[in-house]
Amino acid sequence: MAEKSENRKDARTAREWVIALPDELDEEQRKELAKEFAQSLVDRYGVIADLAIHAPSQNGSDKNHHAHILLTTRKAELDPEQNLVLKDKADIELRYRERIDHRSYVDQGNQLQATIHEGSKVTQMRRKGIDTEISRFNDTVKQQNSQQLQNKQQHKEKTLEQGFNRVEQGFEQWKKAQEVKRLELERKQQLKLQQEQAMKQKHRKSMKRTSMKEYREAIADDNKRLETFYNKVASG
Repeated sequence: MAEKSENRKDARTAREWVIALPDELDEEQRKELAKEFAQSLVDRYGVIADLAIHAPSQNGSDKNHHAHILLTTRKAELDPEQNLVLKDKADIELRYRERIDHRSYVDQGNQLQATIHEGSKVTQMRRKGIDTEISRFNDTVKQQNSQQLQNKQQHKEKTLEQGFNRVEQGFEQWKKAQEVKRLELERKQQLKLQQEQAMKQKHRKSMKRTSMKEYREAIADDNKRLETFYNKVASG
């Protein structure tokens, strides 16, 4: 089923995890611990897990208890007919795609130095605490690679921080510009209100003067009419 879901020639249908199991636990406890870890991956990412627990090899360290967990790279779901189908890429596959790369360091262009394959003999000597030329070389390379990755990560974090600072500074400048615009708008609105109030006051005064003039003219007309009336009465 997993193979049918992948169309690319170089596509992966599964990822393998190898986990060390504590030697202090008994066989049943180690088995339960491995099952719990595999189940946690299934529950978290919705994938299918195949678990195999290995005891230490006869020629190797007697404390090398470990488990192999094979995870599908796609989520497993049930269709309406209750058939198991593989869906989109699982989150765990997307998350570790950059970390797991089959290409060499040179092909990846990451400027890291490759280690030398140690083999079973060098590995057994390392477990016994015996250094070899190959193991010392690999330890040095790993330390240098680790330092280089750490420097790259620090550079990336510094670049991101600088970017965030520029964004924050730009936002602060924008806020200040908006505040200037707001104050200018308030000033113009206040000026307009003052002008409107002055025009209204001027209009009221003009209306008042007009009203007094009309009142005086009306009184004068009345006096003229009374004077004409009295004159007619006196002559008659």
